[in-house]
Amino acid sequence: MLVAVAVYAPSLGYGFVYDDAAEVLASPFVRAPERVWEAFAHRIWLGTDVDAPMYRPLTTASFALTAAVAGLDPAAFHLGNVLLHAVVCLLLFALGLRLGLPSRAAGLAALWFAVHPVHVEAVANVAGRKDLLMTAFVLAAVLLHLAARGGGFGLRAASAGAFGLALLSKESGVVALAFVVLLEGSRPRGELPPGQRRVGPLLQSAGWWAVVAVAYGLGRAHVIGDLALPHIPFMENPAAHAPPLERMLTALAVLGQGALLLLVPWRLSADYGAQAIALATSAADPRVLATVLVVFATATWAALRRDTWVALALLAYLAAVLPTSNLLLPIGTLFGERLLYLPSAVFALAVGGLFARAERWAPRPARATASCVVVALAVVAVVSERRWRDDLTLFTATVATVPSSAKAQHLLGNVLVRAGRPEEALAHFARALALLPERVEVRARVLRSVAVASTRLGRYADARAALAPVLAAAPDDVATLRELAEVALAEGEVDEAAGHWTQVLALAPNDAATLGNLATWNFQRGAQSLALEQWKQATRLDPTLRSAWLNLAAGLAASGDVAEARRVLEALAARSSEGERAEVVRRLEQLEGP
Repeated sequence: MLVAVAVYAPSLGYGFVYDDAAEVLASPFVRAPERVWEAFAHRIWLGTDVDAPMYRPLTTASFALTAAVAGLDPAAFHLGNVLLHAVVCLLLFALGLRLGLPSRAAGLAALWFAVHPVHVEAVANVAGRKDLLMTAFVLAAVLLHLAARGGGFGLRAASAGAFGLALLSKESGVVALAFVVLLEGSRPRGELPPGQRRVGPLLQSAGWWAVVAVAYGLGRAHVIGDLALPHIPFMENPAAHAPPLERMLTALAVLGQGALLLLVPWRLSADYGAQAIALATSAADPRVLATVLVVFATATWAALRRDTWVALALLAYLAAVLPTSNLLLPIGTLFGERLLYLPSAVFALAVGGLFARAERWAPRPARATASCVVVALAVVAVVSERRWRDDLTLFTATVATVPSSAKAQHLLGNVLVRAGRPEEALAHFARALALLPERVEVRARVLRSVAVASTRLGRYADARAALAPVLAAAPDDVATLRELAEVALAEGEVDEAAGHWTQVLALAPNDAATLGNLATWNFQRGAQSLALEQWKQATRLDPTLRSAWLNLAAGLAASGDVAEARRVLEALAARSSEGERAEVVRRLEQLEGP
C-alpha cells in the first residue's frame, strides 16, 4: 500500500484532466453534494452534451462526497484515487493468500499491480475512479464469498452486497459472478467437506446474488430506459461501425495488444480511437493469429499438464476482459488502458503463481529478477504519470505517441483553442480531418471545432463554411446550431444568434445555457419580464449555471427589485466555492450602494 501511494503521490499536484470535465466538474451532484441521492436516478453524464447510457451512481456519489468534504480541490479527488488504488492492492494481496499463494508470491502480485504503468490512466485521471471502485468491490465480493464457504449467513449477504456495489460503480462488475463460478468449479475435491458437491457454496450464495442482480437490472433499466444500442461516434470506436465479423476480429487483435501491454508497458497512450489501432479485416491478420495462438497454446499446456492454476488464470483473465472487449457487443471505446485495471489484477495473481514456482527451483535468481522488474515498472509508471498533469501535456504526449489518432489530434486542437492558440489548433484539426473518412457524420465534431477556432481568429466566413456541410446533413443538430449562434454573435448578428437559440430550445428545451443566452437577448430588447422568467428557469434546470444566477440578480436589480436580487446572490454565494464567492460578495456590496 505504501509503494502504491508513493508511486502516485505526484498526481496530488495535478489538475482535472480529460473526462474529469464531464464526469466531475459538469456533474450537478458534485457541484451540489446535497443532491447526491438523485445520482441513483440519473445517468452518469447528466448535465453534459453526452447522453451515454451509463449507470454508475456510486462513482458519482464518491465524487460528490469528496466535493462535500474538500470542495472542488483537485488534490482531494486525486488523493481519493490514490488511496483506493492502495486498498485494491491490499485486497489483491489478501486474495492471493486466500487462493493459496505463499506470502512472498502474494506480495509480489500486489507489488506488481501497485506499480504497473498500465494503471496510470485509471489512477492519475480522476475519472478513472469507476474502475478503481469496481475492482475493489469485485475483489471484496470474491473474498467474502470464499470466506463464506463455511456457511456464514452474514458473509454471504455481505458478498452479494459487495457485488451490488461493484455493479453500481461500473457495469463490468458483473465479472465477479464469473470469478466465483470459476473458483468453485476448479475447487479440488479434497477441499470439500464430506458429502458436499462443488456447487454447494455457489448455490448457497446464489439467492443473495440473484436478488442483487435483479434489483440492479430493474433499477438500471428504469433509469436508462431504451435498451437499444446507442450511437457510438466513429472517432471513439471505429470497430462499432464495421461489419460484425470485422469488429470481432479487431476485438481479438485488441485483446492481444492489451495482454502485450501488461507484459511490456511501452508506448502507453491516453487514446486508442480512430486510426490509432488499425481494424483487422481478415482472420489472417498477424495480430489476430498471434492472439489466438497464445490462447490456444496456454489452454493446451494447462490441459496436457492438468495445470489448474494456469487454466484458472486464463479463464479468469478472458472473463475480466470480455465485457469491454467489443466481442459480444460494441462499446463506447475501442480500447483504453483503464479497461485493463481489473484484468491486470488477474494477470498479477498469475505472475505471483509463476514466481512461487520459480522460487522453488531457483530462489535467489527468482527474487532478484522479480525485484528488478518491480523497480523497472515503478520507474516507467512515475515517468508515464507526468503526462496527466494537465490537458495540454497529456494530448501533446498522446499525439507524439500516436500521431495517426484522429481523436488525439482533435483533442489537442481543442486544448490549444482554450489556451488561446487557435492558429496551431487549426493545423491539428486539419490532420484529424485528413485521417477521417469523407463522411460528414464522422467529421462533424472536428468541423465544429474548426468553426470555434476560426471564430476566435475572426474568420467568420471560414467558420460558416465549416458548419455548412454539417448543418446540411443534419439540420436539427443541436451542437451545430449552438456553434452557428456563437459565430453570428461574434459577427454582431445578435438577432440571428437569437434565432438559432430559439431553434436549439425547440429541440432541447432543457438546455439551460441556451435559455440563459436567449434571456439576455430578451432583456436587452426590452422584454424584461420574459427575460427574468427565463433566467429563473435556467437556474432551476441547472443550479450550477453561474451566468444565469448573476444575470438574474442584475436583471432584478435593474428592474428595481433589489431585495430579490440580494436573495438570489446570497443563494449563489452559498453554493459557490471559495474562489467564486469573491465576485458574488462584490456584487452584493454594489447592491448596498456607496
